[in-house]
Amino acid sequence: MFEARVKWYEIGLSLRVPLDTLETIEAENRSVDNSFRKVIKYWLQQEDTERTWTVLAKVLKGKMVGRADIGNTLVGQSLNKKGSPNTREQPAPPLKRKKH
Repeated sequence: MFEARVKWYEIGLSLRVPLDTLETIEAENRSVDNSFRKVIKYWLQQEDTERTWTVLAKVLKGKMVGRADIGNTLVGQSLNKKGSPNTREQPAPPLKRKKH
């Protein structure tokens, strides 16, 4: 998914992160990685939105981001061992920090 991080602003818009929040993230972060993490963190903290791998995959596959390859990978990861969709999808877990 990290290949999509350069589209952090578009991902944020698609996840319905408020414009003023995106502008604050942009002003406070010089790095694409930090901006991407802040957008995902904001989205994961919202109680009134559906925060699942399926939602994130749909955003990645959408026209604004255009990364169907990554979205399809996420959808594949959300399948259970038998290959059928989970009846009750688990929320997307927090992002793991990339070790340098």
